Amino acid sequence: EMLQAMTAGVILASFLINAMTITALLKKLKIVNFTKNENLQEKEAQIIIDEEVLVYLDWLFDKKYIPEFAYQELKDKYEGYLKNSNKEFKKMNDNFSENEREVEFLLTHYALGVELQTYRKLYIRKEIGENRFVSFKSSIHRQLDRLERGELPDEREMKKFKVAPVIPNKCHFCKNIKISVFRKVATKVFDYFRNKTILNQLMHYRGRRIASWKVVEEFKKLENDHPIFKNSKVVKKIMKRYLKWNKNAEKKMHQLENKFPEILRGVRLRLAEESCLKKEAEVEREYFEKGFICEKVFDHLEESVRQRRKICQNNFN
Repeated sequence: EMLQAMTAGVILASFLINAMTITALLKKLKIVNFTKNENLQEKEAQIIIDEEVLVYLDWLFDKKYIPEFAYQELKDKYEGYLKNSNKEFKKMNDNFSENEREVEFLLTHYALGVELQTYRKLYIRKEIGENRFVSFKSSIHRQLDRLERGELPDEREMKKFKVAPVIPNKCHFCKNIKISVFRKVATKVFDYFRNKTILNQLMHYRGRRIASWKVVEEFKKLENDHPIFKNSKVVKKIMKRYLKWNKNAEKKMHQLENKFPEILRGVRLRLAEESCLKKEAEVEREYFEKGFICEKVFDHLEESVRQRRKICQNNFN
């Protein structure tokens, strides 16, 4: 009974005392308080959200999905939110002596997030393999860790990581095999893995090209759609960085295709075919949901695309 009473007392004390005091303690220790970067992130995010909602309200009203009185009332409300957010942001902007650096931390983090999301989509669509995705993911996490330590990309010594797979030139081991049958088998095995490595390197640079261009597109949108990023030096700086990476990846892809045309041109064709098949599936789904085609026709078309995608993926593998 004493043990039960003690156990109940400890549990009760844990629930009541901890629940009532932990929030105050965290605030006292400033653990839940925002850093300067997080404060700036919150204000910029709120400005962007308010702007996006105002654009959405205009779209709703133009389509006559909402009445004029609701549109006007909500528009006034969100314009008020936007005005206050801009006012608070300007106040923070005046107080931060290193505001440009804080903005670069925020936008670099955002760019890495766009990269990672793009790689994840490519992996889900089987446009890059698991090894490539893991490699890209590790690279992004390394860069995020540096940001957490307060290091911007231009403030650290750039180290070259062997992210792209290295293509072996010759099979020196095969030449030393004296028995011709074994030598032929070893050569075929070597050629198979070498071709796989060439394909993986293409997938690496293709993934880099797609992800870097996606970041550039997102930053163009930020610059064009949101006043706080108009003529921003930081936005232009990050766009320049990713444009450079995009051109480098494109250059590497062309070099590979010129060096191994018999292997890679067929791969590029199959990738393009895969994209067309995905578009087919999207259009079929859209027409079915709109009632343009019946379920029976949709099932037949979907099965046709599925079979052709299966053949395409088998050829790709």
